[in-house]
Amino acid sequence: MHLLHKTSVFACMLMFAACSVFLPQQGAEGQPCTDGGLCLDGLTCTPQGMCVSNYTPDGDEDLKDVEPDPDTDTDQDLIPDGDADDDSIPDGDDDLEPDADEDSVAEADPEADEDITTDTDPDTDPDVDEDIEPEPDPEVICTSHEYFACYGGDIYWYDSCNQREEKKEECDNCGCLGDACVVDNEYSFRCDDNNVYWYDCRGNRAAMKEDCGVNACAGSICQACDGGVCTDAVTGLEWQQVSPEDGFKWDVAQTHCENLDLDGGGWRLPNISELRSLIRNCAPIEGGGACGVQDECSVCEVSAGEACLETACGEAVNCNPASCNDSGGPTGCYWSEVFNEEVCNWYWSSSLVADNNNKAWYVRFNFAEVVAEYTTWSLLVRCVRDGGT
Repeated sequence: MHLLHKTSVFACMLMFAACSVFLPQQGAEGQPCTDGGLCLDGLTCTPQGMCVSNYTPDGDEDLKDVEPDPDTDTDQDLIPDGDADDDSIPDGDDDLEPDADEDSVAEADPEADEDITTDTDPDTDPDVDEDIEPEPDPEVICTSHEYFACYGGDIYWYDSCNQREEKKEECDNCGCLGDACVVDNEYSFRCDDNNVYWYDCRGNRAAMKEDCGVNACAGSICQACDGGVCTDAVTGLEWQQVSPEDGFKWDVAQTHCENLDLDGGGWRLPNISELRSLIRNCAPIEGGGACGVQDECSVCEVSAGEACLETACGEAVNCNPASCNDSGGPTGCYWSEVFNEEVCNWYWSSSLVADNNNKAWYVRFNFAEVVAEYTTWSLLVRCVRDGGT
């Protein structure tokens, strides 16, 4: 009987062992679920395949909390850390579950959020706006007629902002300098009341330039013409009124004048200073003007030491001035109007070029030039003699 009892117990143990081999295995807590997702009683197999107790599904967040961390101990992930607010303990997934401490700090410090947002928007941060874009200055008020000054030859008003306003004064032909018109009282001259008077740049008559005495004033000079002879009241020289129509070479021109028997004779070919005394309305080449070419002439107030007849004396800038080469000037020719019936062109002088005796000086009255040319050229002739002859 005793033997039978032992045999029965042994048989049962063999049967239990056999059954455990063939029966499905069940996972313990914290261990993977067995095939078929089985765990021991009281445990639940999570979707991640782990056996846990007290498992309650509450969304994706909780399911991910129990996912094993490959970098940490799986036991620590399964057991809650008990302090979700402690940032010093990693919770395994910072991106998926925000730290409660960070949220609470952000909510408790609204100024921090405001600074982060407003610093990027200068329109909503008055402190930043004040530093970057200071308030504009008050509108500038310009005071009218603050001062006046020269502009374009006339005088204009200006306001306190330096803006030009209306014209204050017309300077006419005078021009202006600084804040005033410059009045030239010797701008031009012409005959008036049988004498020659200066006129200013505004056309007003100024002082007398020349008293014609008993002689008539013609154009702009005192000139008396009688019997083909015209007397210049300034120099006292007498001139042949009507010159030959044909030109002469320089040596023939001298002979022509010496042989002229008009009004008793005594004629000669004028030197360059005498010939320049006939020029009118072109100051640089008039007698005593800037042109350096001149010969001795007592009535022209040129001494022998002041004579200048070399080629260099005829510098073009002064002896062919650009201001006068406008085909005759205001009267049609740069000489006295008493000669306007004559040919206005080039006329010989008796003055040879000092450094080239193959040339002599002449005046071109239609273009206001004092020029030297070869004596073989044929030019016009106007003879002269001393006054009172």
